[in-house]
Amino acid sequence: MSLKKELLYELNESQLEKFVERKDIHFILSKIQKQYYKNWNNCEKLVDIINDKQDISIKEIEERIRRRDQIDRNKAVGRLEVADDALYLDTSDLTIDQVCEKVVDKIQKTVQ
Repeated sequence: MSLKKELLYELNESQLEKFVERKDIHFILSKIQKQYYKNWNNCEKLVDIINDKQDISIKEIEERIRRRDQIDRNKAVGRLEVADDALYLDTSDLTIDQVCEKVVDKIQKTVQ
């Protein structure tokens, strides 16, 4: 999976739709494309289509994620916080396989 696609998956459906609107991306799908995306949820479809757009940079997606996190950290209700009993795992520089390996390792250490 590309870095751009991984970053796009960080955004929820509403954020993806706003992103598409701001970039003035239009989805006119052919019959073949409609068939291809028939069983996909809207979020997955948006990520897949946006990922193919060359004028969308990784930097732009990262900025969207930073803004979203800043809003989540500062809202009055439902703020983004690490729970006191949470196991913290920084996955910033890890591949998906490495993340899975670390999660399984943490679970095994916690259960023992």
